[in-house]
Amino acid sequence: MAKRLKRRLAGLAAAAVVAHQSFLSAGSALAQGEGQSSGNVGVPTPVGGDVTLSEYVGRFINGALGLTGVVALAVFVYAGFLMMTARGNAKQDEKAKQTMFWASIGLLGVFASYAALRFVLQMLGA
Repeated sequence: MAKRLKRRLAGLAAAAVVAHQSFLSAGSALAQGEGQSSGNVGVPTPVGGDVTLSEYVGRFINGALGLTGVVALAVFVYAGFLMMTARGNAKQDEKAKQTMFWASIGLLGVFASYAALRFVLQMLGA
């Protein structure tokens, strides 16, 4: 029962972050003026304006990074809770340390992949 509740809460948090990044921030896109053409094909957004494919990809990556940050924060809070409630239990304390360690490694992996992707996209001129 508790695992099911955790999964639902995690899914709800993920949906909220993705919805925020995808739809609510779409209004900040710059619309093309009349008679001007930049050669980019725009996609209409629900709040008005056109968004190019590269802007969509950028927003998706930012949303994914935001979601990763939320998940990492939740894992660090969980590990801190385990550590604070260990009460001298070496096994639980070790589990908390391992959780923090692997969450840090995962976060470093995400940042490294983002840096590599940004580098490749800049080399391609996107």
